[in-house]
Amino acid sequence: MSEQTCILVLGLGLYASATARMLFLAGYSVAIQQASDPKVLRRKMSFADA
Repeated sequence: MSEQTCILVLGLGLYASATARMLFLAGYSVAIQQASDPKVLRRKMSFADA
């Protein structure tokens, strides 16, 4: 049985979205979570609209 690391990224902003994407491309399972409504300046460049 293969073990796979799942990483939880807190936040949906620009840096959190970029970090989650890079971790996913590196082969990790990634979960993204935001506790409150996101306050994002660059909406088209993050997962806040997803």
